[in-house]
Amino acid sequence: MRGRYAKPAATKALSGNPGKRPLTESKKPSADPPCPTWTLSPRAQEFFDLIVSRLAEIDQASATYSETITLTANALEEAERMDELLRKEGVTYKTTTQTGGIMFRKRPEVEIRNEALRMARQGLTDLNLNAASLMRLRIPPTKVVDEEDEKFERYFGRGSIHQ
Repeated sequence: MRGRYAKPAATKALSGNPGKRPLTESKKPSADPPCPTWTLSPRAQEFFDLIVSRLAEIDQASATYSETITLTANALEEAERMDELLRKEGVTYKTTTQTGGIMFRKRPEVEIRNEALRMARQGLTDLNLNAASLMRLRIPPTKVVDEEDEKFERYFGRGSIHQ
């Protein structure tokens, strides 16, 4: 039976090392930017670009993760497509049984959508882009400074925020 997935050393460093144990250097992710491993639909390409931009925000965008990003983007696109179809057609359909009775059944698209959402969630988890993973990472917040904040800081004698 397999254990947990090995966490990259960079992710371990971001999430902290409370035991101060030495981090084993795992294979460094490629410095190249991620690119799709197969041709994506225009909507899946948008999801791909969005995931890459989110990974870039936490300094994890790498060609090493191209396959996972591609699969996740494709799953998100498929889930969105199935959801759209289910909104139009409904989640059930009416059919007649062998005895002549009427029965309502769940559309097969419901299972396709659910499986695509499960795959997308797993992909985002593998990429550390789900809420639980992001909360564990210790990423310094980027401070947005506007003119009002600057005036406030100067008024109370703390000087400039940019120092």
